[in-house]
Amino acid sequence: ILGHPRYPNKLAFAGIEELGVEKLNNISEIDARALEAEINGVKSLFYIYTSPKTEWKFISVIPKEKLTAKLIPIYQRIIWVAVGFTSLVLITAFIFAHKFTAPILAATEFAQKIAQKNLSLEPLEVEAKDELGHLEEALNEMYQNIKGIINDLIEPVDYLSSHSEELAASAEEGHD
Repeated sequence: ILGHPRYPNKLAFAGIEELGVEKLNNISEIDARALEAEINGVKSLFYIYTSPKTEWKFISVIPKEKLTAKLIPIYQRIIWVAVGFTSLVLITAFIFAHKFTAPILAATEFAQKIAQKNLSLEPLEVEAKDELGHLEEALNEMYQNIKGIINDLIEPVDYLSSHSEELAASAEEGHD
């Protein structure tokens, strides 16, 4: 040990064994870059760097509590940012989902009412100029065409109905 900030007089230029960390006793055989062990009853993190030129091993030691004390606020910020971002994404997804599903649901309901022979509907309000708007326009046009066909059939049906009544009346008079 070249120097120890807490015990400058005690551990300066001492052997690694004097730290009392069993995991460091065979330091020359350690290939790990980091390890965790207790030193004087304090859980600590050890970072080991081996110089490629001299093969000296440099070990930095920091109490785990000191390191995690700085990380906890960072983790908390990350969690709050993640919660905020997730909330924003969910709200945005809900808004877009509603924007796309509301016209589809309205068009579906409109088509179902026509299928149930309800021809006293108000046309769909076309607000969009996209594919949904084109669908709404096509449904409105279909609705108007169906109403037009029915209105075109009403006059001939009324004419046939009145003539058939006249024929039936004439036929009755002829049998009398």
